Order: sequence, then C-alpha cells, then structure tokens
Amino acid sequence: MRIEPEQYRTVGACLAAARGRANLTQTEAAERLGRKQTFLSEIERGLRRVDVLEIVLISRALDANPLQLFAEVTRSAEAELKVQKPQRPPKAGERPSVLYRASSVVSAVALLSALAMSR
Repeated sequence: MRIEPEQYRTVGACLAAARGRANLTQTEAAERLGRKQTFLSEIERGLRRVDVLEIVLISRALDANPLQLFAEVTRSAEAELKVQKPQRPPKAGERPSVLYRASSVVSAVALLSALAMSR
C-alpha cells in the first residue's frame, strides 16, 4: 500500500491546526519535543512521513488529545475522498486504485478511533 503526498499534507494540516489551537509557534512546539523547528515544518507541509507514535507524542506536546487528533485526521481524509469518484473494490489479480486503498486506510483509522473512544 502506498500513501500519497496529499494524505501526508492532510495529517500535517491537522497537526498544524492543533499547534495553532495551542498557541505555539513551530519553534516552541519543537522545543517541547526536543526536535528542530524544521522537523515540524516538514511534517506540517506534508514533506515528512509521521507515524502513529509520533502523532501521539506531538499531540501530547501540544496538550491535545491524540484520539481527537486522529478523529480530525479521519474526518479531513474522508472529506477529501468524498470529493473523488467512489471506487470499486479490485477484481481478483487487479491492483487496487490509490483512492480505494486510501479509503481503506481511512476506514481502518476511523475504526481504531471509534474503538479507542469507546473505552
């Protein structure tokens, strides 16, 4: 499965919004993480891949709820997918389209978010 640049930008935009709600500059947030400002800049612009654990650490540094941040990413990604033409499941032996794969990822994140929120 391949994640497309637009999806990295979606995650970055959600992290930037959370940083903005915390009234922190990139430099201030990076200091809380013990990282350089360019680290956050690259994530927020969608130039750097960020994994689940990094999202949790970043959200904690921003005094944000990681589950709410995951929900925000999910909503943003779903909104982008709704603009696109609905995709059919791949036939046997056929490679799934990028949008179909992305919708599967969004569904998985939504399911994980819902499970975590129900605890």
